[in-house]
This record gives sequence, C-alpha cells and structure tokens, in this order.
Amino acid sequence: PAQPHARLRLVAQALDGMPGDRTCLLRVLAWTWLSWGIKLAGLAALLTSLAPLTPAQALLGAIGGDLSTVLPVHAPGGFGTYEAGVAAPLLPFGLDAVAVVKAAVNLHLFVFGIALACGALATMVGSSPLPSLPQAGGRE
Repeated sequence: PAQPHARLRLVAQALDGMPGDRTCLLRVLAWTWLSWGIKLAGLAALLTSLAPLTPAQALLGAIGGDLSTVLPVHAPGGFGTYEAGVAAPLLPFGLDAVAVVKAAVNLHLFVFGIALACGALATMVGSSPLPSLPQAGGRE
C-alpha cells in the first residue's frame, strides 16, 4: 500500500496542476462541460437514428455508454461494457432489447472508428514541437 506521504504528494501534484485563479478554473470547467454536453448530444442524435428512441432515452443511453469507461475492467476496446452501458438505462423502458443492443454496438463502432481515425490523423500530422506554454498554476 502507498504511504500516507506519497498520497499527499499525489494530491499536491494534482492541486498544482489546477488553474491559478478562480475565473480561469470556472472557464475551464465551463468549456469541459460544454464540450462533453455537445459530445453526448451528438451521440444521442446518432442513437435516435439507430433505434426507435426518444431524444431523452437516447441521451440516457449515450450517458450510460460514456460512464461505462469508468469501470475498472474492460475487454479490449471496451467491447461489451460500452454496449452494456448504453443498454442498461434503456431496457427498463420496455424497449426491444435486440434493437437496443444493435444500436449500442453500432454506436460503439462509430465512436471506436472516430477514435482510430483521429489517431491516424494525429500520426500523419507528425510531431511538431509545441509552442512554449506557461506552467500549471499560472506560473511562467
């Protein structure tokens, strides 16, 4: 087990990475929630085209799939757990389980394909040096 001082050091490192002032922190949080909300809305829209779901049900499924990533154990690529995360909040609505699972598989293939395409694009762009960034915590 980790020593208590090691845990405190980890917490100190995490806090050192936080934005230096409250305004910057709130701006970062707002952009984070906005981008996550747009992602979930897009996945929900796609899910409504893959299965007969209401927008609210599709949003619930998209959230379930996204939250499945916090599970400690996954199959390679998250196959199985992502689909279960999408289907679990939808099946209590009495929806056709086969249609929901098919839509969940296709949604996951879409997300997985986008991740692979972005990885390939990043590889093609190459490794150009990043501009000099200020250190975390507002210090330069």
